[in-house]
Amino acid sequence: MRKTTRVLGGLDILDLRELIFEVRDAEGCGFCASALGYAVFTEALSWEELRANVPEAATLHFEEGTAQPRLVQLRHVKEELIPVEAV
Repeated sequence: MRKTTRVLGGLDILDLRELIFEVRDAEGCGFCASALGYAVFTEALSWEELRANVPEAATLHFEEGTAQPRLVQLRHVKEELIPVEAV
């Protein structure tokens, strides 16, 4: 989790904790998500299901009494190889 200062709705938010998930297309169908820097993983068949699973996985990972993320960011990564011809 990273601590940041941001302006949301004109208010300064200090010590905002944000957990970033890298989301990839799963083989076959659906999505796999993993938190950057933490052993938090989840998967889903649809984007809506993934949006519900990610906060649940984050909450279960961090023990009660420890800092819980206030925000979760999903970064959808698409890998594609494009051949480049030599001139």
